Amino acid sequence: MTEPVEAGAHTPHEAALSLGKVVNFSWENLTYRVPVEDDDGNTTYKTLLYNLSGTAVGGRVLAIMGPSGAGKTTLLGAITGKLYNAKAKMEGCCFLNSTIYSQRYKKLVSYVSQDDIVMGKETPREAIRFSCRVRLGLSSEESERIVDEVIARLHLTSCQNTILGIPGILKGVSGGERKRANVGTELATNPCVMLLDEPTTGLDSVNALRVGQMLRELAKRDMRTVIATVHSPSSELFDVFDDLLLLAKGHVIYHGPTADAVAYFATLGYQVPPRTNPSEYFMNVLQLPEEEVSQLWLAWEDYVTSAAANNNTCLMVVQGPITHQDKFLESQLKVKGSSYAVQFVELGKRAFRMFRRDPGAFVGRSLQTLFFAVFMGLFFFNLKLNQQGVQDRAGALYITLMNNCLGRVCMVFLPILPSEPCSCRSRPTTPTTRLCTSLPSMSPRSPSRCCFQPYLISSRTS
Repeated sequence: MTEPVEAGAHTPHEAALSLGKVVNFSWENLTYRVPVEDDDGNTTYKTLLYNLSGTAVGGRVLAIMGPSGAGKTTLLGAITGKLYNAKAKMEGCCFLNSTIYSQRYKKLVSYVSQDDIVMGKETPREAIRFSCRVRLGLSSEESERIVDEVIARLHLTSCQNTILGIPGILKGVSGGERKRANVGTELATNPCVMLLDEPTTGLDSVNALRVGQMLRELAKRDMRTVIATVHSPSSELFDVFDDLLLLAKGHVIYHGPTADAVAYFATLGYQVPPRTNPSEYFMNVLQLPEEEVSQLWLAWEDYVTSAAANNNTCLMVVQGPITHQDKFLESQLKVKGSSYAVQFVELGKRAFRMFRRDPGAFVGRSLQTLFFAVFMGLFFFNLKLNQQGVQDRAGALYITLMNNCLGRVCMVFLPILPSEPCSCRSRPTTPTTRLCTSLPSMSPRSPSRCCFQPYLISSRTS
């Protein structure tokens, strides 16, 4: 495993991932409610986020912390539009610099989920190249240049040709390298803002620190905006984050520079003891009884509205809506995406690559198809040339058609199934995209069907 390089180091193709301008991401008066049905069938709305406002500054890493159920993942989903509850109600606005964030700008904001979206039998280079090819309208040479830089940025050079693996099933790269490869699939698109849901979860302290240092390097080098949710970071990892947003029960407890958090809590009577990890102490405070925690968010609201806070560097809030367009953002939108033809070809290449690395699945599917073909051939063998024979042939064609249509549901071997929910959670899908994704994955199965199923029409007649 390679060691992290210094933040000031440069890669040979650094310009490929250069932004050129700071992009701040902010949200104002964000409220999110979900419907809850009681025992009598009456629907009420439960508030998960209460009037949240905040800012993530370009070139800095913002850590969102809070106990389980505080609203960390919900906040990330709300500001990026990844919450798919059609009956939920959301209020408030998000901004990219001075422009209201909408679906038009979604390509400028990347989201890395807590669950891995890479396939276990791919290598880091293949996963990053695939993301680059299917999402950016670049030539093969330009794509390879970006892939090389992403691998160098994320310190994946030593494992770039090692399969990622499946935890507990297939041995591959380490957990930290797998997380970095997951980030690389999004970094390849050169987003202005990167949001990561618990990127250090499941890692030991050393690998978690390396992931945190990597995120800070990405922010500092290109002045990229990085937002990450974390649960209980070590003291070393806590110091990596530039800014901190503490949440409890959907309320803001603190939002400002990480270095000022200890002093702020001291003014409220919560002094961090010596030789104590501040993050652990804050987490303990946020899990106090609800009456005490409610005093903390009321204290923050008073702090925000007070005259003293207006001149305090600890405060980070939106200064009111600004709606004019940003020329830099408009220029970023001009980057063309890949065509359907390129996407289809790349999906086909990946499907065949996965099958080549899993011969057991191909043999299993072939044997299943062979068994069905022989069974149907024997069952409809020696059909007569009369009305009954015509009806039998129609039945055989119907059963064959239904088998081909529903075969994916009834397959004995479905190694691709665990990866499909990850892709659906990562990005919304439409019938067209699902069709384009499904057809290439079905292609490797076609040879077995083409070889065995013609046996159905070879029955002798008399």
